[in-house]
Amino acid sequence: MTSIPTGQAPGVVPSHPQSSPVQSAPEVEREASPLLVINFLLANTRHVFTIPLVLALVAGLLTFLFAHRNWESTASFMPQAAQKDPGASIAEDFGVDIGGEDKQNSPAFYVSLLKSRAILSQLALAEYRFRDGKDSLHGNLMDLNEIKGKNPSLRREDMLKELGKTVVPEADIRTGIVKVSVRARWAPLAKAMAEKLLADVNDFNLRIRQTKARSEREFIQTQVADARVDLRASEDQLQAFSLRNREYAGDPRLMAEHDRIIRELSLHSLRYSTLVNRLDQAAIDAVRTTPVITILERPELPVKPLGRGTVLRTALVFVMTAILGALFVLFRDYARDRDQSGAADYHEFKLLSLGLRDRIVGFFRRRPKKELR
Repeated sequence: MTSIPTGQAPGVVPSHPQSSPVQSAPEVEREASPLLVINFLLANTRHVFTIPLVLALVAGLLTFLFAHRNWESTASFMPQAAQKDPGASIAEDFGVDIGGEDKQNSPAFYVSLLKSRAILSQLALAEYRFRDGKDSLHGNLMDLNEIKGKNPSLRREDMLKELGKTVVPEADIRTGIVKVSVRARWAPLAKAMAEKLLADVNDFNLRIRQTKARSEREFIQTQVADARVDLRASEDQLQAFSLRNREYAGDPRLMAEHDRIIRELSLHSLRYSTLVNRLDQAAIDAVRTTPVITILERPELPVKPLGRGTVLRTALVFVMTAILGALFVLFRDYARDRDQSGAADYHEFKLLSLGLRDRIVGFFRRRPKKELR
């Protein structure tokens, strides 16, 4: 005879703590698994592999056939340090920074100068003549690169934007060396553009220094005139004192006055001599034509072209189209499930999309009515 457990009513089947296999099956299906991703890719190879691969190969082929191969020429130089202001050295001895560093000779200045409109405009408008195999080419960069535009100003602006990408200056702060790379469709043109950049940078900076030296010379000339008047006044004061007092060695008051006059005369004489020397130096700097940069590496004719980027573009097109294909498949399956379940949001989406399609088709089919004269 079967015994009934204590506390259990007769005829009641005792419950089992473990759930049945039928109830646990859905939980296994909802469990995340790497096979879900692989199954998704295998089930939708047309959208996530075949079509992206075809589009990527087409993009790579078009790049290989129609993209121009560029040539790159490089050059490097080092700015020449200008003479430091003596006043700055004296102030630094006392621990005071008055900004004596010449910002015009810093590598960052030349990087900005090489990217400026003044330099790039001269580079774009210059005339170039070179040979490419048996062909002889000449013209400015707008003509050589076949830049189209409604007027010369727009063509030049488009060329300046292109030069902003093809002219790449770099600066090494530790060594003070500035390097510039120039890319062009022809090897001789790349070399000529790099040489033009070096010449324009040197001329631009040289003109700035000459203008600064001329302005400084004009200012020093007025200071020299004032110093000459003060020096002449001190000399006349000493002469007058000597005429009045031929014997002053025994008089302490006269000796003190004589020493004071001598000190003032020495100061005025030193100031006048210093200004005259600076005036001579400014006059020399105003007409100096020596280079202000030291060229370390001159541009050379490139022997090997740069890559077209075919592999990179092909890979990017494949990845982007594969992602778009996967998103399309996910949205399609989700929309199909919502349609089969009769969801209201999918019904609204379908109506709105059909309405948008009708408006677009109607816009393109619309014909403007002829105005009655």
